[in-house]
Order: sequence, then structure tokens, then C-alpha cells
Amino acid sequence: MRWLTPILLTLALVGCTQPAQTPAKPAPVPPPVAQAAPPAAKAETPLTTQPAPAPVEVKLPTYVPDPSCPAQGSITSIGSDSMDPLMQLWFDDFKTIHPGLAVTLISKGSATCPPALIAGKSIMGQMSREMNADEIAAFVARFGYQPTRVVVAMDALAVYVNANNPISKLTLDQVDAIFSKTQKGGYGRSLDTWGDLGLGQEWSTRTIQPYGRDENSGTRAFFKERVMKNGDYKDNVKTVFDQFALVEAAAMDASGICYGPIQHQVRMVKAVPIIDFKASTAILPTVENILDGRYPLARFLYVYLNLRPGQPMDPMTREFFRFILSRQGQSDVANFGAIPLPGDLAAMNLAKLK
Repeated sequence: MRWLTPILLTLALVGCTQPAQTPAKPAPVPPPVAQAAPPAAKAETPLTTQPAPAPVEVKLPTYVPDPSCPAQGSITSIGSDSMDPLMQLWFDDFKTIHPGLAVTLISKGSATCPPALIAGKSIMGQMSREMNADEIAAFVARFGYQPTRVVVAMDALAVYVNANNPISKLTLDQVDAIFSKTQKGGYGRSLDTWGDLGLGQEWSTRTIQPYGRDENSGTRAFFKERVMKNGDYKDNVKTVFDQFALVEAAAMDASGICYGPIQHQVRMVKAVPIIDFKASTAILPTVENILDGRYPLARFLYVYLNLRPGQPMDPMTREFFRFILSRQGQSDVANFGAIPLPGDLAAMNLAKLK
């Protein structure tokens, strides 16, 4: 993820940041108990509702339909389920302008995108992570060229606990020690109870119940790479096959902990401020902290394409990308709860499709 910080710093300079929004008051908590560590240098109130939409940069172009685009067409996209609501927003709004478009959207996890492209089931697919080396190699072996990666939005993962949990912050090596049995993050021992993190009274003996995504999930893969350093999940991590249900699991289970995109937050969970590896300050996943590169679990969202070099792109598909990388399309990103791209980054990605 070292490549992400320079880009995020660039984004902060082009005027798309905003002050952190004042979150709603958290749900009632038990009487004060011992915390895992002293308060962070910068105190921030845990989020218990979705933050306000991020601003859309004025430099993004306004979408104007290309008059040469055919009146009829079809698009199939196969991939990430956490991106499904965003893809639905895009398709619904695009179809109001191009009513002759037929859409097929299959959302069963980012890992389903590369095989679908290779098998010819679609020419595009949404992914909440980058393709890995094996997936790219398999695509190249089939077609002789690499898939085209298009950055379509910015996003971040939060680590969620029940809103009544008094934990005030977590380091990434602690999160790794909660979810991973190999503990490559360097904490040195497994964390199995909330008492292991310094919580007292009735929390001291409560077993930590981690929840995670299934093997097809790009969110799972990102978390495994960034937090667990590609270590192995503990056997007691309960697998949930839907991102909304994953976050709801922590809402229902007072001892639960999970990870998920910032836009999937619900009222009865809170995002725990995170301290990066070898860092000292706890950071919340606010728009400001994501854009300035301070929050350690920021990521991009992608759509991958099977685009043969030197060959013309399907006109309706290219028109769709013109839309999603426009001001209207990035407004859908903000409404979805992710972070819109700045104009220069959107233009850079659209240039790949000529």
C-alpha cells in the first residue's frame, strides 16, 4: 500500500478534502472500564452512523451523451458484491439517459471477476481489490495481453465493534493477533478475550468473536494482505457471505469484531480508531483522514476490462465509462458512501479507454 500515500497526498492538494463531519452521539456504553492504552494524541469520537457524503470535485467533466453512441446495447459486469450497490446506481442512472441498454450485473465477490473475463462471460468486472499476479498471469496466458485496470472510486475499510464495546483504539498488530493464527503483524501472541486488550469488569473474560468474509471477497483479500500480511485466519473466525450481514454481526454480538467498507456502517456498531504498524496515533476513517493519507486502510475500487490493444472498444461500454468517470457518475460514488475521484485521476483512467 506504499503506492497509495503519494496519490492520496495529491488528491488532498486538488481541493477535494473537507473537514471531518461531526458524528452522531454513540449508543450508551457501560460504566468506564480500563482501556487498552492511553488516549490517542488526537481525540476523535467513534462513528456510529454513516459520515456525510464526500464532496464531488468541480473539475470533473459533466457527462454529455455522445450522439454517435448506438441506441441499443448491452453490458455485463461480474465481480465484487460490496460494489454491487454502486454498480446498480451507475447502471440505473445511465439507463435513464440510454434506455436501450440491457444490463446484467452479477455480484458474488471480486475473485469471480478474473475467471469471468478469461472465460468470456463478460468483458468487464468490478473488483474491490487489485488483481493478483496469478490472476493476471492466467489472463495473459489466455489472451496475450494484460487486463485494463480502471480506478473508479476511493474507499476504506473500518474495523467495527459493537457500539457498547468500550475499546478506544486498536493497533494493526493487535487486529492481526485477533484474526490471524500466524500473527505476522508482530504482536507476539494471540488475543482471545477483550481482557487481553486491557478491558476490565465484565469485559475481562469475554471471548472476542471475529467475523470475516468468504474466499471470493475482495474485502477479505485486502484485509488479509494489508492487516494480516497474508497470514492465515484463525479457525474461530466466522465466515459471512454478505458485507451488510458481516457488519450487522458485530451489531448483534456484543463480543463481535469485523471489518468492512466505511459505507456499510450501521448505528449499533462503531469504527475503532486504528494505529498503523510502527505508528503511534489512532486514526478514524473520516474523509479528511483518508484523503490526506493518514488512515492506514484506504483503498481504491476498480473495474477491470478485457480490452484488446489496437482494437476499438464497444461504444456502449466506453460511453458507460465516460459516465461513471464524470461529475454525475462520481456523484453516485458520493451517494454510495465512497469517495469520488478528483478530475485529473478520472481523466487519467478515461484515457486508457481510447
